Amino acid sequence: MSKLFIVSDVFDGVEEDSSAATSFKGVAAMREFQPDWIIGLGRCSAIDTGKIMWIFYEHPDTDFDSLIKPFSVPALRNKAKFITIPSTSEIRTETVSLAIITDRKKTVNYPILSYELTSGISIIDGKISTSIPTHVTSNTALDTLIDLSTGFNARIPTLEYLKEIYNAFYQGIVYSESVVLN
Repeated sequence: MSKLFIVSDVFDGVEEDSSAATSFKGVAAMREFQPDWIIGLGRCSAIDTGKIMWIFYEHPDTDFDSLIKPFSVPALRNKAKFITIPSTSEIRTETVSLAIITDRKKTVNYPILSYELTSGISIIDGKISTSIPTHVTSNTALDTLIDLSTGFNARIPTLEYLKEIYNAFYQGIVYSESVVLN
């Protein structure tokens, strides 16, 4: 980035299961650096940590426990925008409105759910994925298979519903609705 005359800083050291403590360390670095753009690069834990850092960078007085309630994240994109660049295809965290964060003191994983957490830009670069060690790629493939089977079992759309979704897509309508089967 320095070749493009862009001033940047890197926060690394995010563990496999992103923790609240690591997020708060990152927020401290962000407050000092004052970024306009935040780039979540790496596996889902790195991107999820970036999402949590983003919340507390923009809203430092937010109570962590208040975020546990779905859709309680305050409005973002006032200080910074968020870009995601995933290195694996685990749970598509680069495009979802969810971040999983671990509170190690309570030994609990919290899903933080809000449309505010959806990144403004997501970049998929195959060169990044091919540089990942084989064992990580294998684990990612297994995670993806589990996500696929979970999604299939959790929601079985009818043919009529699929037609409705495809028609809405071609008409440029953003569509999101639960399926209820009789």
